Amino acid sequence: MLSRLQLRKASAHFLTALVFISGSLLSSTAFSQFKIGYVNANLLLEKAPQAESAWTKLEQEFKPRDQSLQAKKQKLRDLENEVSQLKIGTSSTDRSALERQIRQEQRELKRLEEDFRDDFNARRNEELLALQALIQQVIKSIQQDEKYTLILNQDAVAAASEKADVTPLILRRLAEINQ
Repeated sequence: MLSRLQLRKASAHFLTALVFISGSLLSSTAFSQFKIGYVNANLLLEKAPQAESAWTKLEQEFKPRDQSLQAKKQKLRDLENEVSQLKIGTSSTDRSALERQIRQEQRELKRLEEDFRDDFNARRNEELLALQALIQQVIKSIQQDEKYTLILNQDAVAAASEKADVTPLILRRLAEINQ
């Protein structure tokens, strides 16, 4: 029985032989019909003008809630300072009431922060999906317009010439769409 390592080696040798045979059977003119490119998807998501627009939109959308949370945090800090500065002679009921209020405010603040984080992440994911869909449309458009046989993600490419990188072309097209 073959071990996993032997099976992998045999598979690799078989694939290498298959590629070699296929290459030798195809003429050089057949290969010249192929046009292959690759794209750096991370760079596109980072540098696309639509990404900056989406981020600005999110910041504006969530700024009021963030400011409200910051104000609540400050109010809680002020309340905690008030309790810590109470004199020893202060009645225990007053002190207990303030401590209870602090715990209640802390729970409320924690809940509001979690809600904020969940809502922000959900909206960020919506914007990211929309951007990814737009990038995919642009890639398909370039693939058709420029007659590419195949456009790969850079992560799937072991080595390639800079000439095969279509990322700058896609960024230019995204900038045109954004105007």
